[in-house]
Amino acid sequence: MNLNDVNLLPGGDLVLKGLVNLEAGELSKESLLLVICRSELERVGLQIHPKVDVPSDAELHLYELLQRDSQHEAHALYNALLAQMVSFLSCAEARS
Repeated sequence: MNLNDVNLLPGGDLVLKGLVNLEAGELSKESLLLVICRSELERVGLQIHPKVDVPSDAELHLYELLQRDSQHEAHALYNALLAQMVSFLSCAEARS
């Protein structure tokens, strides 16, 4: 899968931002989301090469980051991000 295809899929904006952040060595909500879904993303042809040490408990780090930004909405935001990744992965699998 090439990056032009990524942008056409639902959630592609999150994936692209996560890839840029990982390339820059940043742990953002988008880059942590990619780390969490790494094996599924690689299965659809996207290689994830972090330039930063990623935590083994990326799910917890993502939740803590969301909680820091939106204390009362962290759970809903976490679930919404995962749902966007499920949509992205479903569409990516259908295209391959």
